[in-house]
Amino acid sequence: MARSTATIKAGIMSTIAADPLLGSLLTSTSLTSLFGLMAYVMAACQNLLEQSWDDYLAQITTYSQNTPAASLNWVASQAFLFQYDPSGNSATNDLVILNNGALGYATVDPQFNIVTRCAAITIGNNNAQIKVAQAGSPGSIISGAAYTQLQSYFDAKGTAGINYEVVSYDADLLYLEGTVYYKTGFATVVQQNVVDALNLYLDTIAIYSIGSSEPIDYQGIIKVSEIVDAIKNADGVYDVLLSRISYRPATSTNVSDGTVIYDLTVANGNYLSGILLAGYAKQESISGKGWLDKLNFSAAL
Repeated sequence: MARSTATIKAGIMSTIAADPLLGSLLTSTSLTSLFGLMAYVMAACQNLLEQSWDDYLAQITTYSQNTPAASLNWVASQAFLFQYDPSGNSATNDLVILNNGALGYATVDPQFNIVTRCAAITIGNNNAQIKVAQAGSPGSIISGAAYTQLQSYFDAKGTAGINYEVVSYDADLLYLEGTVYYKTGFATVVQQNVVDALNLYLDTIAIYSIGSSEPIDYQGIIKVSEIVDAIKNADGVYDVLLSRISYRPATSTNVSDGTVIYDLTVANGNYLSGILLAGYAKQESISGKGWLDKLNFSAAL
């Protein structure tokens, strides 16, 4: 912060007084002394210089806050700020350069923020893949004009020299095998409690809250430990022992097509986590392969 002219002049006068040569010569206390006037002029110039430094620092800070480095979490967060207005209104659809130098919309209207899921990953040198979905259960594909506009949005907002590929798929399907041990008195409700807990966990992947500093699980990663924790935190669960965890893309038709991240029968087949193809997931939908079909529920001893 810029010092006042008086503070700077006082410093100059103190330095003069402390100098072994000048201190004994320049002793006048007159307000009209020549060296006092020179000290004032120097102090006034220094004050103006320090004010200009403050202004420049404020500008740099503002620009840096509005144009952060395009990290993956920043890229994912930008998807949730994307607007698509079906009416074609340019104020809510077209990107413009704002007064702060950043790209944004002339009119910000949250009702047109259609992206509800987004995960961003790198897929090689200078290539980023952005996986998106809109409202659905738990999400739905973004296509047509909205998809085209979203791709253009990232082409404009992204870093020069980086290729941004926007993709939108139906949710991956999560498959589980194992045994859930439940507490006394929960036999009739524990199964639904486990399903609800797993769905709650999956609903935390690749989402965003405007009040948070960054997206949650912005890479769309699913973890064995988090699945286990979700089940164990379900009301009535005593413990859980999973034997197999895998997930498959919605385009496949067999559980065996999935990516296995945990398998007790394979010595070296446990990766403990995986990156979801769609960026988000839901329960396996093949008949007889759902969570309640493949998870055994047993009373804890």
